[in-house]
Amino acid sequence: MRKAICVLGVAVLWLCPHPRLRARLLGLFGADVGDGARVHRGLLLNAEHGFSRLRIGAGVYVGPGVTLDLCGSLSLGARTTVSTGAILLTHTDAGSSHRNAVLDAFPPSTDGIVIGEDCWIGAGALVLDGCSLGSRCVVGAGAVVTKPLSGSAVFGGVPARFLRAL
Repeated sequence: MRKAICVLGVAVLWLCPHPRLRARLLGLFGADVGDGARVHRGLLLNAEHGFSRLRIGAGVYVGPGVTLDLCGSLSLGARTTVSTGAILLTHTDAGSSHRNAVLDAFPPSTDGIVIGEDCWIGAGALVLDGCSLGSRCVVGAGAVVTKPLSGSAVFGGVPARFLRAL
């Protein structure tokens, strides 16, 4: 029954034309969504676990084509911007469903992602499971975040590295 409700929720969210209404619908389906949040059409992965692992702070903007993985917890701090095509992956799994041989070296995890307030995740950036970003953190377009990043700084590259303080 819960899985059916989540599938219905994803379908309704996809059909919803307005970003503010889509954010409110996420709240109705179990996410914690702050006032004034806007969520454009994108991809919700692993929503069969429900939307309760998703926290979107007040005034958050999630751009078109963003992928949000809901396998682990995902928290977006107030006034954060996640730009077009960014990917936020809250779990790591090399193939436990089919017993991939590399699982001994790379065990599955669902550590989740925490992004602080007033952050900006650039277009096409990738934030991996277990990463946290301090408040006022800027991640450049196309960067790959593989470890926790401090706040009040700009990061870019693959993997993301410190570029300058704010």
